[in-house]
Amino acid sequence: MGEVTPAPLFRAARLLILLTLTLSACIPGNKTEIAPLAVDQLEAAWQQTSAAALSRPPQFLKNIVIVLPQSGALQALELKNGEERWRLETPAQLWRDSLTTTLDSVLLAGEQGRLLALGTRRGVPEWEITLQGEAYSAPLVDRYVIFTAANTTPPNTGSTLYALNAANGETLWRFDLPGATMDSPTRAADVVLFKATQDNANWLYALGAADGVLRWRVALEQPTTALTATRAAVLTSSKESLSAFDLAAGKPLWEITLPAEARGIIGSAEEVITWSATEINTWSADDGQLRWQFPISDLNVPPILRQGQLLVVTPGGELIAIDVQTGQAMGRFTTGITTPDTLNAQGTWVILSDKEGDIYAFQAKEP
Repeated sequence: MGEVTPAPLFRAARLLILLTLTLSACIPGNKTEIAPLAVDQLEAAWQQTSAAALSRPPQFLKNIVIVLPQSGALQALELKNGEERWRLETPAQLWRDSLTTTLDSVLLAGEQGRLLALGTRRGVPEWEITLQGEAYSAPLVDRYVIFTAANTTPPNTGSTLYALNAANGETLWRFDLPGATMDSPTRAADVVLFKATQDNANWLYALGAADGVLRWRVALEQPTTALTATRAAVLTSSKESLSAFDLAAGKPLWEITLPAEARGIIGSAEEVITWSATEINTWSADDGQLRWQFPISDLNVPPILRQGQLLVVTPGGELIAIDVQTGQAMGRFTTGITTPDTLNAQGTWVILSDKEGDIYAFQAKEP
């Protein structure tokens, strides 16, 4: 099938999107957050109930919060008071783990390559496209561009990484490969990164974010469970080890054995954070040296990183803000939640859910 030549208006729009994408990669700390969260100033704002435990952490979108339980309807809740703005009975053919948001819409992937964008006002579909394969993981959204992978069927026979215009789903570029990629991509500097499996071998790919051109690929010695990046390095982890590669060329930098089985990794500007059931460790991205360690008991909810803080919720419902540079606690807050399950934060707001599907919103007092 030949490539469709874009209309002049769409071509101009695509060039503008790609220019914005390239420039945004050159702006250090290009985030909407402006100040650390005053955790010890939090107050309970509202509580809402969902049908079951959530498939993904609550998603912030403008002045609403999007929640999707493992069974039941997708809900759009008013951020200020938790009131339901709209709900949508989610078809079984949509993957609940794929939930994410763009600047203006809610995204869900589904069977037979469906990718659906819903508007924020009433949940009405704004656009829907069909990818060449199944998109099992949540898309990566970078401002005006969506990066998502689709796998052909039967599995492991091929996959495609797409860059899409977030406004209408139009393809900006695509990259085809013979192997399978099942996880969400990662963005760092001017590249998009993803893992792939081909002929029983594991590979790490780096593509130009603006054009989809292959920058480099390297073979991974063992299957990896997580992928992240800092300003200058790409980090992959298995349960027992952490490996670093140069972001510009994919050259191996270092590899270490982790002190405890890793449940996840997070990249910041100069460090990489690993967390296990018993501790949080931060390592230098330059040489893999341990910078600090924060002991914690039975950590199950993935921590989140925002404005130099690592936000952690303990099994007992205590929310802790940890300084990424020093590993010291910057503040603590008792949420009263006995079975925390998901965590997200934006601005002065923190949203948590528990294993029963109850949703709790907290807001920090104005200074």
